[in-house]
Order: sequence, then C-alpha cells, then structure tokens
Amino acid sequence: MANWQKEKNFKFKLKDLVVTEDYSIWRAWDKRTEVFKDKEGNEMQLPIKSGHLSTADGRLFSFDDLRVKSTKDFREIFPDFNPMRKYIRTVLIGGAEFNYAFGKTSNNKLLELIDMCGAMGKSPFDVVFEQSFTSTAAPAQMYSIKILADSTVAQPHTPVTPPPVIEPTGFKVEPNEKEVLDAIKSSVHGTGAKESVFIEIMKQNKIKPDRAKELYKEVYKK
Repeated sequence: MANWQKEKNFKFKLKDLVVTEDYSIWRAWDKRTEVFKDKEGNEMQLPIKSGHLSTADGRLFSFDDLRVKSTKDFREIFPDFNPMRKYIRTVLIGGAEFNYAFGKTSNNKLLELIDMCGAMGKSPFDVVFEQSFTSTAAPAQMYSIKILADSTVAQPHTPVTPPPVIEPTGFKVEPNEKEVLDAIKSSVHGTGAKESVFIEIMKQNKIKPDRAKELYKEVYKK
C-alpha cells in the first residue's frame, strides 16, 4: 500500500482503528549538521531502526531496549540523539487507501476525537477528519486535527461484532485482537517482532499487556 506523502494539509477518513508504532533514532536537533561515527570509524547511517547503540563509555543498548524508554530517559543516556515515534494508520483519501505516519501529538488528538465520536453516538468511520500544518507554530502545535463541522453520517453505523476466532491450539482470539495481529504480521515486523515490541503495539491498540503476552506466546509465535 502506498504512503501518503503529497501534502501535510489534507482531509481523510479512517479505514479501521489499527495503529502500528514506528520507532526510529535520529540526531538531536542541535546536532543535525554533525557527522556521527561508530566505534570502527564508519559514518553512522541515520535513522537507526535496528541493531545496537553504544555510549561513549562503552555501554551497549539494543534498539528494542531503547524503544521502551521514555524520551527523557533516552536523552539522559544519549544526549546527541533523539527518539522519534510515528503512529501508522490506514486512511482513506479521495476513496483510495494510504498509510500515513502521524506524530505522537496528532495520534493522541485522533484518539480523543475517536472517543468523542463514541460519546456522540457516531462511528469514527463515518466522519471526515482534517489535518492542518502550520510551519510557524511551536513544534508540538504544528499539526492539528479536527472533525469537519459538515461531516455527517449518512446512515446510523451499527457495527456487527464477528464471533471470536478459535486458533488450532484452542486459544480464543477476539476480532479486534486478530485485526491487530494481522496488521503486525503484514508490517515490516512480519512474524519476527520481539515480545517487547509486540506488547507496545498491542498497548497502542488498547489491548492490555498481560493479554498481549498471552497472544504473543499462544498465537503470534506458534
């Protein structure tokens, strides 16, 4: 599926509620013009999306270990780098499907609007969202998302809840869980995501960590 990269101001609808976190490591903003080299003297290829990163005093951290750290904790260890989290969703633009990577602030706002739709008795799939970009705003306020005022529901949306899926092992998987499982398997992770990464993606999709651990062991890794 193509990524939407044409412009930052656009109107869209949601295809589903599945969201996949994309984590990468970049130069810190004040170091963006510098060239970083690894311990062998080779220029580092950024962004970093796998492998390991070592500190000046030789401490080694795996990419997956860094992924679960807060930005504050990360910057205390690696002040020359900055972690970036993007939240990939499938959106409908002009009737066509695209993957789009929302920033953390935008994704959080989108989650608020989705909850607001529920409180208003509307389906988030029946409304039109609009993202706006303002280059002169503060970094955390450059992107804004809203529901268009004239966005109407043609018909009441009555979701049909499919029955749970019974895996060959006899383990029951709910439809929303299977949707996220399928999304992970079809992403860059395939069937090779580490448990910590798998759990983090599940958490982003409102599945509790304990349940995510069960799904990882009983379904994903089977």
